[in-house]
Amino acid sequence: MWRSMSSVALMGPAKCGWRRRAIVRAGGRWAAAAAAGILAACASVQPAPRVISFGDSLSDLGTYGARTEGRTAGRFTTNPGPIWVEIVAAEIGGSVTGYRRAGWGRGEHVLGGLAYAEGGARVAEQPGSNNTDATAGAGSGQTTMPVREQISIHLQRDEFRAQDIVLVWAGANDIFRHALFAPAPTVEAGEARVRDAARSLAAEVRRIVAAGQPRVVVLTIDDYGETPSARNGPNREKLSRWSNAFNADLIAGLQGAPVRFVDANRLLREMRNEPARFNLQQGLAPACALGTLPQRSVAFCSIETLVAPDAHLTHLYADGVHLTTAGHRLVAQEVLRAIRH
Repeated sequence: MWRSMSSVALMGPAKCGWRRRAIVRAGGRWAAAAAAGILAACASVQPAPRVISFGDSLSDLGTYGARTEGRTAGRFTTNPGPIWVEIVAAEIGGSVTGYRRAGWGRGEHVLGGLAYAEGGARVAEQPGSNNTDATAGAGSGQTTMPVREQISIHLQRDEFRAQDIVLVWAGANDIFRHALFAPAPTVEAGEARVRDAARSLAAEVRRIVAAGQPRVVVLTIDDYGETPSARNGPNREKLSRWSNAFNADLIAGLQGAPVRFVDANRLLREMRNEPARFNLQQGLAPACALGTLPQRSVAFCSIETLVAPDAHLTHLYADGVHLTTAGHRLVAQEVLRAIRH
């Protein structure tokens, strides 16, 4: 259940100490009084809330990191990141780590963190994007644990607490499944399956809420017809239609639920169309030199493989659909506003 959170409550013990020391160093009677106020407020500060995240490649902390054999952290961004989930956790005085390493023939290594998202994951079904279990054996490609299973695993090993902040961003791979990997016979048939996925995600979010009344933030998905990968392609109209349908049914399915929405769809559209407003130079051109990367995969993208030395800070997209470091920071800022207000 959502409750108001003051700036002190969101600091966490580490940030409280930092602010108190900074004020004292400033000197003067005002500083002494301010420091006394901070000290009194911080005396009641609880440990930073846990951040728990579920989703796909946009929230993946490096499930497939072993694939790159040390070249990068294996995240779907301008490595090494950070990505939005980590930024949110850091800003509220905590941290978050991945649940496991798996896939690409390397076996599973459970790390035990609370960030469960996996690249390619769909909401409730397998196979996800670039999952080759059926053709090359289990774990041969991306493992793509669905969001439903991610939540179930968390409930098997832990619980949701009232002070937890739970972040959910998923749905893209259900669209990609029916548009690219196993194309639906008609646009209407594909849309029906995408809407089913949205309703399933709404049900999973309600399951989280029912399990412990944590504070849940849900993000809408990007308009995948307007991303660099599809904007000039034959699937543009279909991908946009399905993206909008997914978001509409997700929002409708959570009507009245005690969750907070972040309209990432709107935010990303504004960043694409008006990059300068967000201190970006490029709203569409990818930051990674994809032609130099193995399989053109953004998981191999690093500071050394950008189209320009600072492209991770000036571009919105790392490749055709994934975000740069700058893009993740902007999404994190919007999420933090939702949490604080």
